[in-house]
Amino acid sequence: MKRTALAAFLIAASSIPGVCAGYDDLNSGISAFNAEQNDSAISWFTKALEAGDLVPDQIRIAHLNRGFSYNRKGETEKAIADFTAVLAIKPHDKWALSERVLSYLALQDKKKAVADLALLAALNPNDPAAAYILGCLNWELGRHAESAAIFSRQANTNEYAWLWLQLNNVTLGEPMTPPPARYQADLWPNPLIAFFQGKATQDDVMSAAQSPSAAQEHACEANFFPAMLHAAKNEMSLAEPLFSEAVQRCESNSRERSISRQQLEKITAKAEK
Repeated sequence: MKRTALAAFLIAASSIPGVCAGYDDLNSGISAFNAEQNDSAISWFTKALEAGDLVPDQIRIAHLNRGFSYNRKGETEKAIADFTAVLAIKPHDKWALSERVLSYLALQDKKKAVADLALLAALNPNDPAAAYILGCLNWELGRHAESAAIFSRQANTNEYAWLWLQLNNVTLGEPMTPPPARYQADLWPNPLIAFFQGKATQDDVMSAAQSPSAAQEHACEANFFPAMLHAAKNEMSLAEPLFSEAVQRCESNSRERSISRQQLEKITAKAEK
């Protein structure tokens, strides 16, 4: 579930009659959050919390989305405080845990990031969605062997897990594994699999992403995953323009956009040395 999907659900839920006064402020905050109006969202979420009449799950949502908004503004310590407040209400909230991991990483506090990763791993160990998030976070921590181990368990049935496994394999100097058993070349994201195998060009991938049946996120992924493969191979001149395009095409709250921005910052920093 993406953050915007979570927020949209809450707006629909707010139509329930008899809601408290802070609910209107919560709704306004969600609307501003979806519009990427971070200062306004923070203000509304703060008002909703200060109203003092939200039920625990509404308080959790206000803190969670305010934390996202703070992270968008680069106010990482405030974001961590909100995610910590969420976990005080719901200790097993995988979104708050995963975002707090990324926040700790932004502060270069790897010890706390790893501690949260351990908590995340203990939650629903058989949940494929939780495992996928954990695999991505391990990748972002540079724990490629751990990330590969997680994605290898899903790679035969989840094409995206296969893609992440190959990124880890390339980084670790390991050979690529066979494609998923249900692989069909004409279905998305299989053009990306073909690209990873050297059987398709970037133009082929983009053409598939722009087909009439393509979903909106395909344009994001068509830039993001090839960029990631180029970066894993240290082909930064090829990766950089694709990361730039991914920043433009990926949803503002997506992990793909966040990682693309991080990669561009690394490329820029390296070029300036």
